[in-house]
Amino acid sequence: MQRGRAGRAVGAGIADGAGGPAGRRRTARAPVPRGQVATAAAAGAAWPVVLAVSGIGVQHLFWRAYSHTLQEAAWVVLFSAAVPLGGALAVGRLLSRRGAAHGGAAAAVALLLACPTAVWSVWRAWQPPDPATFALSAALSAGAFVLVVHLAQRRAPLRWAAAGSALALLVLAAGCAAAFLGGMRGEAAAAVESADGAVPVLEHPRWELREVWVGGDSLVLTYRPDGPSGGELEVRVPTGPGHGAGGDPCSEGGGACERHGVGVLHRDTTGRLELLVRGGGAATRVAAPFTEPSARRADLLEAGAHLRPATPAERGELKRLAFRGLLRHNVPGLAHW
Repeated sequence: MQRGRAGRAVGAGIADGAGGPAGRRRTARAPVPRGQVATAAAAGAAWPVVLAVSGIGVQHLFWRAYSHTLQEAAWVVLFSAAVPLGGALAVGRLLSRRGAAHGGAAAAVALLLACPTAVWSVWRAWQPPDPATFALSAALSAGAFVLVVHLAQRRAPLRWAAAGSALALLVLAAGCAAAFLGGMRGEAAAAVESADGAVPVLEHPRWELREVWVGGDSLVLTYRPDGPSGGELEVRVPTGPGHGAGGDPCSEGGGACERHGVGVLHRDTTGRLELLVRGGGAATRVAAPFTEPSARRADLLEAGAHLRPATPAERGELKRLAFRGLLRHNVPGLAHW
């Protein structure tokens, strides 16, 4: 009997408390301590610096990207990812010691929320160096960290913030990748379209097209010999109006020249041979790659006799191959894959 009365009394007390001011105070969100806010703000303000340190490795990769192997690229990517992840773990432990709710999760979400703005502003700050942009990034990142510490008092808002932050980071990464690839695709197409005159291709059973790449003011077609005899040949086509039209080595006395029906055979002062073929504009140069020994006289004359203008379908294929060449040249590790 007494137990029943006690249970009813407790139940009535809870019901009264839940509906009264005391219950409302109990369910209201408690204010975040100033120590947690200060810690989150300091960590957020330092976050662009962490990303800048991480970005040094990425910048190193894309400087002369063609010289790095896939293994080197993988190690640099691991280092660049370990720096912000290690920073997030340290911030999570610090927030947990300060009594923040879900400190580790809050630090991870703050990383996601601050990264899109920080990555953009760090990139802007280095091209050219802009302290104002870097300071703005620090302020925005600090605000993001403080916001997440407030949201971390409840799991549902923290989950929504995590989902939104991850989506924003994915959209930023996809946009950067699309802009990067689109720029190279446009560069490849422009190089083929801006060739000074028709793009000559070598049609001969002894040589097959190996790669196409955009080098400075030239479109370079590299042909590999089909067999043990002979070496690789490059067909260098000037791009843009008037590119390469001047500087005739024969008229300037830079070596010896022999005129043939297919073009002019030029031997420079170092003894290297090249064939100059005049088209509608500047001279197309046929020669061995600079890393190979000089091409043989017979090979150059034979190749010059089998040059012809590329068809529209072949020009489309040249654009595709030039884009692939730019990928191999500008994406770390692909040149050695």
